[in-house]
Amino acid sequence: MNKFQYTQRGACAALSRLCISDEARQIMVVNSGILATVQAMNKFQDCKEIQADGCFVLAFLAEGGLEVKYAIESTGALNIISKVVKRYPNDDDVQLNGTCVISLLSDM
Repeated sequence: MNKFQYTQRGACAALSRLCISDEARQIMVVNSGILATVQAMNKFQDCKEIQADGCFVLAFLAEGGLEVKYAIESTGALNIISKVVKRYPNDDDVQLNGTCVISLLSDM
């Protein structure tokens, strides 16, 4: 993992820790946290840690209700997550977090 990937991974991990309350989730949505997460995942597809952390962030956010789920879906996240889950079949974190997001978005 290069220095920039390490920084992005840290950012995704920090975002996931901010998503634990409804208020924090709303702040993330209003301030483009979903888009920033999806962009990091899209840019660093070769970094499974960023993919796992990004899926973790999106899973927490998706628990925020239907409006948040639509916001996640509108970024193209589902397409990226589907690719990530296929790309890293042996990574437990990617599989758990990725399938969690897919499951949460499938009940819209």
